[in-house]
Amino acid sequence: MAWKFKSDKVEVKDVPLCVVDEIEESPRLRELFTRAGVKTGHGSPAHRLVSEVVIKVFQEKRETIQDVKSKWNLEGIDGILKEIETQARERGVIK
Repeated sequence: MAWKFKSDKVEVKDVPLCVVDEIEESPRLRELFTRAGVKTGHGSPAHRLVSEVVIKVFQEKRETIQDVKSKWNLEGIDGILKEIETQARERGVIK
């Protein structure tokens, strides 16, 4: 069964990505996540890790990098965390 919707009122436009999506989709991070065997995409483990680091560690300062490392048992976690920080700084999310 296929659903088809037609409406003159609805116009689909390119929706801007959230900053976490932009960071998670950077080529370097995608490569690191692939190497570590972590799924990527909106709502994926990679997306959750990026949002946890950016929001909880750098913006809210409720956790530390060490807290995140202890929760995520990933190969190459140090490189992933460093790249998340680099990407966030490039986009002006953290100072």
